[in-house]
Amino acid sequence: MSITVTATPRPKQSKGALAQRQRYGFVPGSVYGKGVESQSIEVSAKSISQLLLADPALKATFELEIAGVKEPLTVVVDNLTRTSITRDYVNIGLKIVPAAA
Repeated sequence: MSITVTATPRPKQSKGALAQRQRYGFVPGSVYGKGVESQSIEVSAKSISQLLLADPALKATFELEIAGVKEPLTVVVDNLTRTSITRDYVNIGLKIVPAAA
């Protein structure tokens, strides 16, 4: 089963603007990997919930399509932060998996 998640690049924002985006259902995050410059993104909370349903341990790789980037990236969830009371998503870290040679 192949899962594809869509993300959008995230510009630098004030805390208020970031909190407003989170209220609208977007989770800030970053994509990083060895030899690759880190990129700030935002993903819908609904997409993260679908990932959790597909793989509760979050160990599976999936395709990440970033708006404006031609090729999708193969990534794995490296870090997922949630609030302790409401269990809302606060931040997600996605690590790029190198392509097999």
